[in-house]
Amino acid sequence: MDSVHERLATLRAIKQLEENTNDEKRLQKFRILAMLKQMKTVPISTTISPTISSSLALVKSQQLEKSASIPFHDQLETQLEFQKGLAAQLDQLLDKLNRQLSNHVEDEIIDNDTLISKMDALKSKSKRLSSYIRLVVDEYLFDKEFVHLFSKLDDEAVKSRRQKFLRLLEALLNNNIVNPNSGEAKYITLQSIDDPLVRFLILNRLVVVHPKFQNKITLRDLSHDI
Repeated sequence: MDSVHERLATLRAIKQLEENTNDEKRLQKFRILAMLKQMKTVPISTTISPTISSSLALVKSQQLEKSASIPFHDQLETQLEFQKGLAAQLDQLLDKLNRQLSNHVEDEIIDNDTLISKMDALKSKSKRLSSYIRLVVDEYLFDKEFVHLFSKLDDEAVKSRRQKFLRLLEALLNNNIVNPNSGEAKYITLQSIDDPLVRFLILNRLVVVHPKFQNKITLRDLSHDI
């Protein structure tokens, strides 16, 4: 009997809604949704009073009517406009990324054989140049010239000058090896070229002085004649 009373209460709620609604499609939706909501909320075999079931059905119907106060068509149009705008922004972003990728590929693409060949040539040049510089520095400069250039300095001062010179030499080598085909020499700026070690490099044609700025030097390309 309880289930019968509950269904009758739901029908009465829908009947009341029919009297206040002229839209047949919306009314049909209300009928279905109110029935489903009421049946899900209150089991068929419940022993709750029929008045509670009726109240639940009325509350659900009122909630549905309130949520439908904004025309469904207007909601769809708003969502559609938002989706269109989002799609347009995504299309622009993808197009920009594709252009950047295409430009990057056109500028940077190198076949494997060419890349390996360039790497081998660079390694060979680096090895020859480093070996030559090491020979000049270790066996000639440090063993012989340092005795005359810094004869008045103590061991710690000589060690400090040696480390400073090695850092300069490392910077010169890095510029020459890393940028071998840049088309323009990369110079290192010095505070002064009056340092005895710098003068040694210049006099022995190991470095080239900038034609306009006398405090800038770069390592002469020795790899071709080594």
